[in-house]
Amino acid sequence: MVEHHGTYLSGYPDGRFHPEGKITRAEAAQIFYDLLENSGPSGGFFPDVTQGAWCYDAMTALSGLGIVNGYGDGRFGPNHTITRTEAVTITNRVLGCSGLTECVSFADVPATHWACEAITAAATGHTHE
Repeated sequence: MVEHHGTYLSGYPDGRFHPEGKITRAEAAQIFYDLLENSGPSGGFFPDVTQGAWCYDAMTALSGLGIVNGYGDGRFGPNHTITRTEAVTITNRVLGCSGLTECVSFADVPATHWACEAITAAATGHTHE
């Protein structure tokens, strides 16, 4: 999906980058959206991301492509800080990494963890499909 790309990260409206800041789910979605080729809106919908929001196109496109999901109640949580697990899962989906059947053993990631396969793919350098 990602071979060549243009700008995929910018500063904030205040003219600063905020290098020590945390990234929200909306900001992460925008970064991945900007990296994708042919990333026009594809359909997904979240009740907490209204049309016209700065991140609407990114979230709906990535949702439509199966790259991002909302929470169990259907919300996306655009202003929540993204977790390492969420980030690695999105990265693997963008890169096309999948198909693992065993998980790497991390003390805090049981085989039943919802992102065990994504964490394993990132930790082992699993190649694309």
